[in-house]
Amino acid sequence: MSPSAPHPAEADWAWVSRPMAVGLGGFWTFALNRTPAQVIESFGMDPAAARMMTLEEGMAAYDTRLDEGGRPIPWIRVGTHGKWAFAFEDMTAVGQHAAGRLSAGTRAAYISWTPNGDHEVALYEDGRCVVAFEPWMRWSLSGSDPARFEPQMQETGVMPCPEDAGRVHHPSRMVLMLGFLTRVAGLRIPERVARGPLLTCAATTP
Repeated sequence: MSPSAPHPAEADWAWVSRPMAVGLGGFWTFALNRTPAQVIESFGMDPAAARMMTLEEGMAAYDTRLDEGGRPIPWIRVGTHGKWAFAFEDMTAVGQHAAGRLSAGTRAAYISWTPNGDHEVALYEDGRCVVAFEPWMRWSLSGSDPARFEPQMQETGVMPCPEDAGRVHHPSRMVLMLGFLTRVAGLRIPERVARGPLLTCAATTP
């Protein structure tokens, strides 16, 4: 791939770099062959309380809510595409625990990012984290089988070969993480689905 050539992952995920697609920090959870209700329950929330909302409506309803300690109250937008269910969080990370529960008997994954520039992608199978890492940071590799997807990591550029450093064009780390999940798990969420109205609900306050 030449430095000027588009990265293959951009065909599926370029939309995440557009305005309003993602916040300064967040957490996206994905689960294979799960329903929206199962995803919402895995977050400790009530599926009956979920309502269809656009991103703007969800932000207006929930984005400024804080708990008694001044921390953001988790809220999620949940949908499905193909065999994958997904949950989008803004500025919270409840999905890190939900992914393990959702992966029992199947697969689940997450990506996360913070205002400080930290990023992580993880893939779970049957309740176990198989691999988790921060893009381009080989020392961060962890999980029960961190070397299993080494060829795909290099192919997608999420963990490039040393000789590729500074030579190959790479999109944002968000696009790379999602491109890696497309390559190893067939995960794709179109922009029209992700940015359209989705089931939206929040954690209950004490």
